[in-house]
Amino acid sequence: MIGYYVHHHGSGHRHRALAIASHLGDGVTLLGSLGPASELPTRYVELPRDDDPEPGDDADVTAGGALHWAPLRHSGQQARAEALASWLVHDRASALVCDVSVEAALLARLMSVPPVVVALRGDRLDRAHAAGYDCAVRILAPWMYGAILAVFASTILWASVVVGRRVGLLGPPPASRHVPAWRDGAAGILSLTAYLLILFAYSIAPLAAVAPLRESGIVLAAAWGALRLGESVAGRDAVIRIVAAALVVLGAVLLAVAPH
Repeated sequence: MIGYYVHHHGSGHRHRALAIASHLGDGVTLLGSLGPASELPTRYVELPRDDDPEPGDDADVTAGGALHWAPLRHSGQQARAEALASWLVHDRASALVCDVSVEAALLARLMSVPPVVVALRGDRLDRAHAAGYDCAVRILAPWMYGAILAVFASTILWASVVVGRRVGLLGPPPASRHVPAWRDGAAGILSLTAYLLILFAYSIAPLAAVAPLRESGIVLAAAWGALRLGESVAGRDAVIRIVAAALVVLGAVLLAVAPH
């Protein structure tokens, strides 16, 4: 059994955990302070809040900068650590994914459970983050996917155009039709934004509902080509293309709204 510790601050940790849990099913148990378990797609353990009541001035919540949140003499903190430790032992966890908590990762390590730490964007070089990364058996950085994809795709596209024109596979751009640079830039930004929105949709909706709608963009482009770009030889050909595209989109919509 894999444990997935979900921080209750903000909504990003929750969305990421639910997206992962929807694919792993009973293979993962969520642990956190997320509220009613009826809304979650997998096993869930509600942990006591570690910020209720609010710690006093003498709680030294960061242990002098060594940790992020570990208030002294705090009943909520004690109950939360006890509940997490109890689950790690009684459910014989094979790993604990921490998204994010240095203290939860350290507790798992001390209890001989391999901690997997989720790395967030930004400057995370303080002592507490360093301790969490050092004790982890694996570090996850899901945000790197989008950055690497954007750089890789841009590089391949640029290289293909440059090389293709030099070897004669691609002709020069038409001299009679000048397209402003801002339009090219806007098209690129909109394309990347559309892809990032799809990734966000994957994190909050079932895969079976999002994937068909994403692929429908291909047939919509085919219909646009027939209507606006003159890719059809005759009017009948354009009608066939548009009807076929409409049928594919209709199928995608039916898949998306069908009960799962």
